[in-house]
Amino acid sequence: MRSRFARRTAANWAGSGSYRWNWQPYRRNFPTDLFEDDDPPPPAPALADAVLDSLIATRASFLNLAASLHLKPRHFTCTLLTVVVHVATGDAVAAQLGDGTILNIEDLAPACPVPPPNSVDNPFTMADDDWRDGLRIAPTKAKGFLLMTDGAEAFFPEQGPACREMLMQPGDDAQHALRLLGWLQSLSKPGCEDDRTLAAILQAGRTT
Repeated sequence: MRSRFARRTAANWAGSGSYRWNWQPYRRNFPTDLFEDDDPPPPAPALADAVLDSLIATRASFLNLAASLHLKPRHFTCTLLTVVVHVATGDAVAAQLGDGTILNIEDLAPACPVPPPNSVDNPFTMADDDWRDGLRIAPTKAKGFLLMTDGAEAFFPEQGPACREMLMQPGDDAQHALRLLGWLQSLSKPGCEDDRTLAAILQAGRTT
């Protein structure tokens, strides 16, 4: 005689089989038979709109997390640097909230305007009700980016060429990361003690 557990397991597997069977109506000829009215789906949103939508959703999740932990949202705030690249067209959008910077790797120029401070001369964060007043989103055609906190930004653009040359050296991602870590730790400037976080986004197979 089978145990109750075995009977339940068999029933669950039967349900899974039924569930898979219910997907059969979607196995139709392409391209238009997928849509009941033969209308194509709406076009994808513009990159800038997609970035803004994602940041709005991120903020909602961020506030929910703070509420669930019974903590003030400001306890979780940080610099927000974002780059989105359309892999088919090469178009890109850079977005920044707070301090730090995003630089185009070719000329080391800012990829988007520097966000203003808030009313008390501090960087905007997602914890602010008026956070969008400090958000900057800009299109860019750059082929690579350097994203960094203010502790690393203090050494740029002067150290930009050395950083770019290091990134172009042969090696995998792990080797590049170790080189960058050692290089960041070697930099020195009086009064610069902030954290030094740097990320690089490059085209695959890029060479100089």
